[in-house]
Amino acid sequence: MRVGDIMLADHGGGLVLHRVVARRNGRLITKGDSLDHLDAPVTREQILGRAVARERQGKVRRLDVLAARFLGLAFSFTVGLLPGLMSLPASLKSGARKALEL
Repeated sequence: MRVGDIMLADHGGGLVLHRVVARRNGRLITKGDSLDHLDAPVTREQILGRAVARERQGKVRRLDVLAARFLGLAFSFTVGLLPGLMSLPASLKSGARKALEL
Protein backbone atom coordinates (compact mmCIF):
# COMPACT_ATOMS: atom_id res chain seq x y z
CA MET A 1 0.00 0.00 0.00
CA ARG A 2 1.37 3.40 -1.01
CA VAL A 3 0.66 6.95 0.10
CA GLY A 4 -2.18 8.21 -2.11
CA ASP A 5 -3.85 4.78 -2.46
CA ILE A 6 -7.45 4.33 -1.36
CA MET A 7 -7.75 1.27 0.85
CA LEU A 8 -10.43 -0.75 2.57
CA ALA A 9 -9.66 -1.52 6.21
CA ASP A 10 -11.34 -3.06 9.23
CA HIS A 11 -11.38 -0.16 11.70
CA GLY A 12 -12.53 -1.55 15.02
CA GLY A 13 -15.35 -3.68 13.64
CA GLY A 14 -16.41 -1.18 10.96
CA LEU A 15 -15.17 -0.96 7.39
CA VAL A 16 -13.64 2.26 6.06
CA LEU A 17 -12.57 3.13 2.53
CA HIS A 18 -10.09 5.97 3.03
CA ARG A 19 -6.95 7.38 1.42
CA VAL A 20 -3.48 6.53 2.79
CA VAL A 21 -1.88 9.88 3.68
CA ALA A 22 1.24 8.77 5.58
CA ARG A 23 3.28 5.90 7.02
CA ARG A 24 4.39 6.05 10.65
CA ASN A 25 6.13 3.36 12.69
CA GLY A 26 5.12 0.58 10.30
CA ARG A 27 1.46 1.66 10.30
CA LEU A 28 -0.62 3.48 7.73
CA ILE A 29 -2.36 6.76 8.48
CA THR A 30 -5.61 7.21 6.56
CA LYS A 31 -8.14 9.98 6.09
CA GLY A 32 -11.46 10.29 4.37
CA ASP A 33 -11.24 12.84 1.54
CA SER A 34 -14.10 14.93 2.93
CA LEU A 35 -13.12 14.65 6.60
CA ASP A 36 -11.07 17.13 8.57
CA HIS A 37 -9.34 14.60 10.85
CA LEU A 38 -7.01 11.62 10.48
CA ASP A 39 -8.09 8.08 11.34
CA ALA A 40 -6.39 5.93 13.95
CA PRO A 41 -3.27 4.18 12.55
CA VAL A 42 -3.95 0.99 10.55
CA THR A 43 -1.86 -2.19 10.84
CA ARG A 44 -1.22 -4.59 7.96
CA GLU A 45 -3.61 -7.07 9.54
CA GLN A 46 -6.48 -4.57 9.25
CA ILE A 47 -6.00 -3.97 5.51
CA LEU A 48 -8.60 -5.78 3.40
CA GLY A 49 -7.86 -4.34 -0.04
CA ARG A 50 -7.12 -1.40 -2.32
CA ALA A 51 -9.64 0.43 -4.51
CA VAL A 52 -8.63 0.31 -8.19
CA ALA A 53 -11.72 1.95 -9.74
CA ARG A 54 -14.86 3.87 -8.86
CA GLU A 55 -18.22 4.01 -10.57
CA ARG A 56 -20.53 7.03 -10.61
CA GLN A 57 -23.63 7.36 -12.73
CA GLY A 58 -22.61 4.35 -14.79
CA LYS A 59 -19.12 5.67 -15.59
CA VAL A 60 -16.08 3.78 -14.34
CA ARG A 61 -12.91 5.71 -13.51
CA ARG A 62 -9.68 3.81 -12.90
CA LEU A 63 -7.77 4.82 -9.77
CA ASP A 64 -4.60 2.89 -10.53
CA VAL A 65 -3.55 4.81 -13.67
CA LEU A 66 -0.73 7.35 -13.49
CA ALA A 67 -2.92 10.50 -13.56
CA ALA A 68 -5.20 9.22 -10.77
CA ARG A 69 -2.21 8.08 -8.69
CA PHE A 70 -0.61 11.52 -9.08
CA LEU A 71 -3.82 13.27 -7.95
CA GLY A 72 -4.14 10.94 -4.97
CA LEU A 73 -0.55 11.56 -3.98
CA ALA A 74 -0.98 15.33 -4.35
CA PHE A 75 -4.12 15.20 -2.24
CA SER A 76 -2.36 13.27 0.51
CA PHE A 77 0.38 15.93 0.70
CA THR A 78 -2.22 18.65 1.34
CA VAL A 79 -3.28 16.96 4.60
CA GLY A 80 -0.54 18.74 6.56
CA LEU A 81 -1.69 22.08 5.19
CA LEU A 82 -5.37 21.69 6.10
CA PRO A 83 -5.28 22.92 9.72
CA GLY A 84 -3.68 26.20 8.63
CA LEU A 85 -6.05 26.61 5.70
CA MET A 86 -9.10 25.87 7.84
CA SER A 87 -8.18 28.59 10.32
CA LEU A 88 -7.37 31.13 7.62
CA PRO A 89 -10.91 32.54 7.27
CA ALA A 90 -11.07 33.10 11.05
CA SER A 91 -7.74 34.93 10.91
CA LEU A 92 -8.98 37.12 8.08
CA LYS A 93 -12.18 37.93 9.99
CA SER A 94 -10.16 38.85 13.08
CA GLY A 95 -7.90 41.10 11.03
CA ALA A 96 -10.86 42.76 9.36
CA ARG A 97 -12.48 43.44 12.74
CA LYS A 98 -9.27 45.03 14.06
CA ALA A 99 -8.96 47.20 10.95
CA LEU A 100 -12.57 48.42 11.35
CA GLU A 101 -11.94 49.32 14.99
CA LEU A 102 -9.16 51.77 14.04
